[in-house]
This record gives sequence, structure tokens and C-alpha cells, in this order.
Amino acid sequence: SVFQNKILIFSCSYFLYDMVACIILGISDINMVFHHILVIVSEYSGILYSLSGREMISAIISAEISNPIMHLRTIL
Repeated sequence: SVFQNKILIFSCSYFLYDMVACIILGISDINMVFHHILVIVSEYSGILYSLSGREMISAIISAEISNPIMHLRTIL
């Protein structure tokens, strides 16, 4: 739907910004860069082909839930 595409566009732009900011600030390692690139490519393909909106939104939610765990790994 149009709403799902807007969410994917917003999320994709956020991941692009976050990846660039992490690289500029020097707080990104290769695993985090790979994670960001994978999410950006998968979300962009979902937007481009208008497929799997429901599954993509579910993936975004699960990715956001895993964020604190990824950062805790880096902190510890």
C-alpha cells in the first residue's frame, strides 16, 4: 500500500543517514556497515518492486528491536 511504501522510504533514508553518520563519527565497524547496506538494499528492492510490504514492515520492527542488543555488544 501507499502507507507501507512511505514507511519503507522513511526507514531506508534513516538507515542511509545512520550509516553515513556512524562512518563519519568513527563508531562503525565492518559488521554494522554490512548490516546497514543489507537493510538499505533489501528495503529499496521492496520499494522498487512494490512487493512484500507487510513482511518488510515486520522486518523493520524486528531490526529495531535488535538495535539495543547490537549496541550493547559494542559497548561491552
